[in-house]
Amino acid sequence: MYKETVKPVGKTVFYVIGIVGVALLLTCIADLAITYYKLPYRSLFQLGVLAIVGVGVYILIRNILSDYSYSIVGEELIIMAKLGNHEWVVARPQLDQIKLVAFHTSPALQQYKAQARYNAKKSFFSSNTYICVFMQDGKLNMLKFEPSGRLLGILYKKGIPVKD
Repeated sequence: MYKETVKPVGKTVFYVIGIVGVALLLTCIADLAITYYKLPYRSLFQLGVLAIVGVGVYILIRNILSDYSYSIVGEELIIMAKLGNHEWVVARPQLDQIKLVAFHTSPALQQYKAQARYNAKKSFFSSNTYICVFMQDGKLNMLKFEPSGRLLGILYKKGIPVKD
């Protein structure tokens, strides 16, 4: 059995504050433009922008507060997500069903067209993002995750192709 938890990378909170600040600044500029040009439906626009910013902030905060753990138990790779006290399984591919684990820019991924996609990465940027291609329930799936070098080594030793 092997288990690792993804730690936040970089200054994630500052990125969120920056993104929210830019969104609010753009909202103010758009509101000033609507006021200046006397466009109709100003309140509907404001409500729509508030909803969009709210959903964006929710997604960002959820991404920051959630933790992901990657485990190999028996012949299964288990990807778990945890947000507060709530924990759920993101994906559970069997090791013999994994076709490839490759860096997100690898040309080897071009031959696969996924029917389902999963995300289990913590950082906003793709500096250490790998994609796991696997079959489950007769469908080809892709999972974005941030494995350590040790986990990649274990997967390679288990006979799974790992590409950079």
